[in-house]
Amino acid sequence: MVDVEIEGKTVKRLICQDGKSFQADYYIAACDAHVVYEKLLGGNYPDREFQKRFNDPGKYPLASNIYVGVGYAGTMDHLPRTLKFPVDKLPIHQNGKPTEHLQMTHYDYEPDFAPQGHTVITFAINQFQPELEEWQELVKDPEAYRQEKDRIGKLVIQAMEARFPYMAGKLTLLDVATPQTYQRYCNAYQGAFMGFWPTLSGKSMTHTGRIKGLDNMVLSGQWLQPPGGLPIAVITGKDSIMRLCNKLGRPWYQT
Repeated sequence: MVDVEIEGKTVKRLICQDGKSFQADYYIAACDAHVVYEKLLGGNYPDREFQKRFNDPGKYPLASNIYVGVGYAGTMDHLPRTLKFPVDKLPIHQNGKPTEHLQMTHYDYEPDFAPQGHTVITFAINQFQPELEEWQELVKDPEAYRQEKDRIGKLVIQAMEARFPYMAGKLTLLDVATPQTYQRYCNAYQGAFMGFWPTLSGKSMTHTGRIKGLDNMVLSGQWLQPPGGLPIAVITGKDSIMRLCNKLGRPWYQT
C-alpha cells in the first residue's frame, strides 16, 4: 500500500505499489502507526499523542531484537527447549553494554523443521534505542551491514560451542535477522518489534484508533496500547470492529 485517496473526510480508495486499488465503506489500518500517519497519510492528519512519543525517544524509547538462526548436526531432546546461559561479555551491544547472557530455543520436538538427525536453534538478543539507531546507520552500507550480521552469527556459535563443547564443528549459521529486517519486511518503525517501551518518566497511552479528520478510517494494532505485543494487537482489532458496529448501529456479537 503506497497511497490513500481522500475526498473531504472520506477515504475513497487505497492504492498499491503494483497499481491495484481497493474500495470499501470503512478501512482499518492494522499496521505500523508511523507508516499510517507519515507515509500513507503524508503527515496531513497528525496525532498529538503519537507525535509526542515519536519525537521523544528519551521518554518513549523503542525496543527490538536480533534473531540468530543456527543449524545443529545432532539432536537436542536431552536439553530444555529454552535455555539461558551466561557468556563472557560478548561484544554484541544491548542498551550500549556487552551481552552477558544468551537465550537459545531449540526445535528438536518438530521433525519438519530440519533434516532427520538435525536441529534448528534460535537465539534472541534484545536491542534498545541506541542499537536501533546504530542499525539505521549501518544498513546504509550494505557490505558493512552484511559483515556485522556475519560477525554476530559467528560470536553466537563460538559461545554455543564454549557452553556445549560436543557441538564444536557441528553448528552452521543459517541467518541473522536485525531490527532493520523488521523495518524492511514489516515497515516497523526503526525496526521496533513492539510499541514504545515503558519508562519512569513516560506516560501510558490507550488510544481509540480514531484518526482526526477522517470519518471512515481507523488505526488498529499494538501501537494503540504500548508496549503492545500480540495480545494487544488482537484486542485492538476486536475493539475496532466493536466501534464500527456501534457507529453503524449494528449489534456486536461475541462468541
